[in-house]
Formats: sequence, structure tokens, C-alpha cells
Amino acid sequence: MTTPVDMRFAALVTPTPAAVDLLFGAESVFAPRVEGTLAATLPPADLPGLSLVADGVLWAELITDVGPVVGAPHGRRPAQAAALGVGQQAMQSAQTSAAARHAAAAPVRAPMVLRQSSMQPSSRASVMRAQQAIPLAAGVGVAQQESTRQQQGAGARHQHGLPLGQGVRSDHQERIRLRRRLRTDQRQAESVVTRGTVGHQSGRPLYQGVTVRHQQMIPLPLGWWQIAYPWPEPPFDPNAPSSPVALKFCRLADGTTALVFGCRPYVPPPPPGEVVVPIRRAYIVLNTITLVRASDGASLDATALTLQIDADSWTWGWDATIPGAQLALVEPADYGEPVELIANINGQSFRLLAERIARDRRFGQSRLRVSGRGRAALLAAPHSPIVTRHNDAAARTVQQLLGDALTDNGVSLGWAIDWQPADWLVPAGAWHHTGSYIEHAQRIAEAAGAYVQADPVTDTLRILPRYPLLPWEWATATPDIELPSAPVVRESIEWVERPAYNRVFVTGATAGGILGQVTRAGTAGNIAAPMVTDPLVTHADAARARGRAILADTGRQARVTLDLPILPETGIIAPGKLIRYTDAGVVRMGLVRSTAVRAQLPTARQSIELETHA
Repeated sequence: MTTPVDMRFAALVTPTPAAVDLLFGAESVFAPRVEGTLAATLPPADLPGLSLVADGVLWAELITDVGPVVGAPHGRRPAQAAALGVGQQAMQSAQTSAAARHAAAAPVRAPMVLRQSSMQPSSRASVMRAQQAIPLAAGVGVAQQESTRQQQGAGARHQHGLPLGQGVRSDHQERIRLRRRLRTDQRQAESVVTRGTVGHQSGRPLYQGVTVRHQQMIPLPLGWWQIAYPWPEPPFDPNAPSSPVALKFCRLADGTTALVFGCRPYVPPPPPGEVVVPIRRAYIVLNTITLVRASDGASLDATALTLQIDADSWTWGWDATIPGAQLALVEPADYGEPVELIANINGQSFRLLAERIARDRRFGQSRLRVSGRGRAALLAAPHSPIVTRHNDAAARTVQQLLGDALTDNGVSLGWAIDWQPADWLVPAGAWHHTGSYIEHAQRIAEAAGAYVQADPVTDTLRILPRYPLLPWEWATATPDIELPSAPVVRESIEWVERPAYNRVFVTGATAGGILGQVTRAGTAGNIAAPMVTDPLVTHADAARARGRAILADTGRQARVTLDLPILPETGIIAPGKLIRYTDAGVVRMGLVRSTAVRAQLPTARQSIELETHA
């Protein structure tokens, strides 16, 4: 399809009527090739001839009713396939010579109409005032070019939100729904029992007056009733259906309505312990933890502190975590002299030595783990020398031998001795031992069937018998602590089966030693334990003490581990205490064999292990 196109051009006419060269150009933005018809109004036909040659790319302006529509710059390009040419043969020569110069001059608009064919039609109503731009369709107005078009009347009040359907209500969206008239009496709290009644469970009976009707009792004789106490003696009537019977009671009232006739031997209840822990619904303990340097009282910020000891350990072991910035407070000033610290847990103090220091540093955090032993570690390696002790000069008691071991060149080290087992005389030349100070003490205590426990604060070594009372004597003994199961947080039991020995032979095997045969009373003594040889067994008391420790650790046992708070009544329970533990009517008597304390505010608990026997 061809569309008429007006093309305006400029021509320069010279006076010399030789020739007129018309230079024009045309370019279309719609198609790579433009075809059209060139019309021009020329001067009078006095020119000898007119030739129109298209050089390069035509440049033209499309003329419409409203003005130019399409414009293209002039440029050098390859010639179009169809060149425009107008031959002017057989024309009269122009009287005036005309010359058309086309050297880079702006085209002159002339009444020349160039119709263009085979071009994309443009809308008549389209207006393009800006040349070299994309034409717009008729009637199109672009108010916000290069911006996001918005639909008319569109409203987005809840964009980027969850759409709500019509009539939908979200009353409980993303929150806990509450029922109407909801009561949370026991919501995430300790349940409260309304009008709960607790009887006299594990408590002392109250002697109160109890009124009991005389159901199932012998009826009174006819005509008699109780008007005063004592009853008057009624006359004997052999025809009466019954006669008064004297009731004799041999026990105190216990607050119940049970009647026990006859006399039974009165069995008193077991004696209460020296410390009785009451049964409560709740136990409130205010835990306190402090750790300071003994030399100047400088405080350390301990975030965690643990202590542990057992019957075979002679002092407390400990471990604490402090900030890394307090390294200078625990570093030893001189080589071989550890820093002494004082720890206090719920009012109970411990003197400790900082023997090992480890640092753990991470991004934004630095911690020190300080550990060691109690002050009695000064009597052990590496702080104590290795020395040899003997009694070649004279006979000494075992307690005196221990005192001699805690000396340096005859001068006491300043440690006191609390000797509790039996003591006996050791002949001269029977004692020889090489080791540290504490190893001498352990060796002597072993011969007496005892173990060593250092006082946590003072410089005192306690020598405690391993079994102050034999297990078959615990039932009638007064315990050190009466402990119910109410404050116990965790309980675990491990049953252990030991050989049922009832006889053991103990010998000294050196000059002055004896051979002792120890047999459990009331048994046939037919199961003998392996013989024990100890050079310090030079007396019957020594053989008896050593044999008791061997025969007591026999038979079926239960190792009961209890986790409980550090109560004000008990404090930290150390090994060697006799405990009566009651759980749901089951009573267990046992000796404390190990204790561990774990303190990390706001909690602080202790774990004790009891050795109980069936």
C-alpha cells in the first residue's frame, strides 16, 4: 500500500541556466525502504535540462494536515535499489542559468509534494511534535510515561497482607484463645487442693479425747447405767445375762478407736536422730556462694563451683569457673606455692588450693577453670617430700606413730590428729614406711580398719573407723540424721552382692606380730575371708579392728544415691554420718560413703551415697 507523502526540499538556483541539481533525502522509521513520487514547482522552463539523482538516503518530511510527522537524518548509506530520477529531455532551455548547490545546506521548504508508496500508514489524527520519536496512536495520551500504569479506581488498602473474605472475623488469630469465664487456678503452677486434709503421716500422735459409742460391747446389767465414775459395785445376780468386766490396757492412747485386750509387751519407737528433718510441703533454701583469696580477701566471681569427697579420699576435691580477667588472682606468686582460696556455700566454709588452671577463650568470652584439692594437699605430692619413718628406737602406739609422721626433723608441721579407732602399742622395729606425709597417715589408719578425713577448715586430720557400728547393730542405733523422702529430689538404688564372709584371719607376720581369728558373733564361722597380713597387727585390738572392717562389708547391700538441697538442718552431709532414710514406709539405715556438692546460682544441691545392708 502506498501513502502520499509531501516532501519538501531546498534548491539553490544560480543565474546561469545550465542545470539545477535537486538534493533531497528521505528515511522512514517504519520500513527500511521508502518509495514515493516527487513533485516540485520549478522556475520557468528556460533551463536546458533537469536531472534529479538520489544520492545516498533520501531525507524527507512527511507532511500532513497538522505538520510533519516523520523525519530522518541525512546520512551516507549505500544507495537504494530503486533510485529516483526525473528526466528532462525535450524541455526548453531556461533563460536564466540555475545551479543547485547541495553542500551541507539545510533543505528549503518548497511547494513540492512527494507522495510515498509502500509505507506503513500513519493515523491521520496522530500528532508527533518531537521529530525522530516513536509515533503515538490517535487519541492516546501518556501522562506518566516510563512509570507503572495504575488502573482507574483501583484501591489497595491491604497490599502485602492476608486478604480477608467478606464477613470473615479473625478474633483469635495468632493468639491464645480464651474461653468465656475461664479460670486458671492451676495453670502452670503448683496445684492447690481445695479442702485437702492431711493425716498424721509420720507424725507424733496427739492424745485427744475420743468419744466412742458402745457398739459391740457387753451390755450393762438391767437397771444400771453410768452416772459417775467409778461405777458402784452392783450386787451379784447369777440370773443376770452378764456382769461387768474390768478392762485393762497396757499402752497409751494413740488417738484411734481400736481396742486391744490383754497385755502386750510395750515396744518403744526407735530413738529419733540427733538431727530430724521435718516433713513439709515445700522447702525454701536461700543459697549463697562466695569464693575469695585467703591472703587478702580478694573476691572471685565464681559462676559454678563443685566439691566432692568419699571415704577413700582424704580431702575435698573442687572445681570452679571464673572469668578470664581474674587470672592474676589465682596464679601462684612463687613456683610450687599454690594460691589458697576460701569457698563458702550456704554458710559452710572450705579452704582450697588452686593447683590447676585452664583457660577457655572464645569469641567474646573468656573463662578460667580452676581446680585442686583442700588444704590437706600440702601433705601430699608434689608439695610433700618423700620421707622414711620407723620406730627402731622405741615402741610407740599407732597414734604416736602418726604424730611422728607429721614432723619435719622432729618439728611438728602444725597438724592436729583426731584419732577415733582403737589404739595399741607397736613394738620397736615393727614399723617401717616410705612415702609422703599423707601416705604415712593412710597406711596407719588402714591397719586400724579406719580411713583419713581432713577437716575442711582447720589443720586437723580425723582418723575415723570405717564401721563405727556394725551393720547388724544399726537398727537399734541412734542415727545422726533422720531424713524423710520429702526433700529428696532424685533417688537411685544399686544393689550389690558381696561374699557372705563370717570369719577372717589377721596376722602381723613380723617380730612382735600376732595371729588373730575374728568371727562374727552368732554364726558358725564357716565362710572365711582371705587372710590379711599387716606388720602393725601386734595386738588383739588391732586384729579385732581390722577384722570388723572386713566382715562388715559383706552380704547383700544397696547403694542409695540421694540428691537433695543443702538444708539448714543438715548442711553439707560429710562421709561417715549414719542416716535413717524413710520412703513410703520403707526404712533404710546406712552410712554416707561419698558426698558431691554442685552449686550454680540460684541452685545448690548435694548428692550423698548411702551404704545400706539388707
